[in-house]
Amino acid sequence: MKAKAKPKKLLGFLYTCLFLGLGILPTVVTPKPAFSAEYIYFNYGPLKLSLSRESIEIFANEGRITKEFEFYAQMLNPEALEQLRMLLQKRIKISPVAISRLGKSPMGEAFLEGLGKMIKTHPGRNGLHSLRGALVLAAADSEGLTLINIVRQFPTEGMLIDTDYIFNVQKELATLFRYRDAAVNAIANQATREAAAENTIDVSQLTDLQQPGPYQFTDQVITLSGRRRQSPLGLSGETKFEVALYLPQSNPKPAPLVVMSHGFASDRNHFTYLAEHLASHGIAVAVPEHVGSNVEYSQAVLQGLANGINPVEFIERPLDIRYVLDELEDLSKSDPNFGDSSYTDLSGSV
Repeated sequence: MKAKAKPKKLLGFLYTCLFLGLGILPTVVTPKPAFSAEYIYFNYGPLKLSLSRESIEIFANEGRITKEFEFYAQMLNPEALEQLRMLLQKRIKISPVAISRLGKSPMGEAFLEGLGKMIKTHPGRNGLHSLRGALVLAAADSEGLTLINIVRQFPTEGMLIDTDYIFNVQKELATLFRYRDAAVNAIANQATREAAAENTIDVSQLTDLQQPGPYQFTDQVITLSGRRRQSPLGLSGETKFEVALYLPQSNPKPAPLVVMSHGFASDRNHFTYLAEHLASHGIAVAVPEHVGSNVEYSQAVLQGLANGINPVEFIERPLDIRYVLDELEDLSKSDPNFGDSSYTDLSGSV
């Protein structure tokens, strides 16, 4: 029963944070607002409640709970209260120019529009623009980008939290959690049945994959260009990108090939440890660098030099993988370094 209570407590903590106006992300350079949010208003069933910014600041700076804040504080346990205080004090180092660019990007604006459904200036009015302005002003202020400063820079005398919307989101999340738990239980039950049916396998005789394997391997980086494919959106042309290869040596038979695709704001070096480990067990590994969403590109976005991730990147990534497979198959037939028996014969494994 205790394990089931933790997600509820966590959700309660997150929703309380939202009640206090703790939304974060992108913005626009605008003049300093004539007003700032002195009060945070929200409805709780038929009740219309409010909480002053002063009470939140006293709690953040001194750890003291005012009579006004006591009603809300009793919803959280001491550990959650301490986490909330740390969250209120946390300062994010980012330039106002970078956060302004992020706020204007399609992804940033979509995020703020979603957040604006919960944090509004007036009933029925999305808080997108006010949030964006508050974020940039907070980043430019001497105090910096903190949650308290975002509330202080919010350009209306009050910040309205739509709790009905939050509760609807909570219901959707609860449904998703139930589906998740049901799926996990079904997979666990199936695994248990399969394990019972295959209990004749002597696990002690299998290779211990936690330890490095017996194979020596080489690693190199190749550059691919002249992409031979056309995007479903009609986009085509040459794209150069690097691929890190880890090839086991002295493999008596063609090695299986694993292609690893790094995540957003990452690069091909992220999987070095895993690629080397797999190569030591006789598995060839290729790790392409996705130039449209790697760490270098994400830094350019934060510096205001790029306008966020292009949606086409979601199509380009799988096409990159297919292109890598095609190129490696050709190289294994034409380049002795890839087809020689002292390395790995990729021709039978791609």
